[in-house]
Amino acid sequence: MKLFNPNDPNWSMFAPAQTKALNIHPNQLWHNNSTNAGALVVTKSSRYEEYAVSKAGIDYILAADRAQKVTGLVVLMRWQEGKLTVVATKPIDAVAAALANIPPRDGPFGPYWWVCADLTPDGARVLNDDDRPF
Repeated sequence: MKLFNPNDPNWSMFAPAQTKALNIHPNQLWHNNSTNAGALVVTKSSRYEEYAVSKAGIDYILAADRAQKVTGLVVLMRWQEGKLTVVATKPIDAVAAALANIPPRDGPFGPYWWVCADLTPDGARVLNDDDRPF
């Protein structure tokens, strides 16, 4: 598996306008020019224990991985002591398989899933109208 490091100069983030146009925002897309890896990067909100993973982001990285354009990853990050730190990284196919039979939730930025810090689905999360991640 290709490791994600946002401080590695080989990793570059897609422009926010591009991720918004793809309906992936507030998640991010990153690409590693050296290893040809592609990552959906999800930063944890301070309001929730779980991570809100964009369905459009999963679909985008999974399609690129299956077309062998990139080696796809999903990366969870969180703020810790003023720095963004990687919490978990998994191959896109493993994450997509875990989410395959779970309907995504509707949110203001589009469909998404709640996942735990180990990138497993959080089936226990109950969402009400005032409890949206985006």
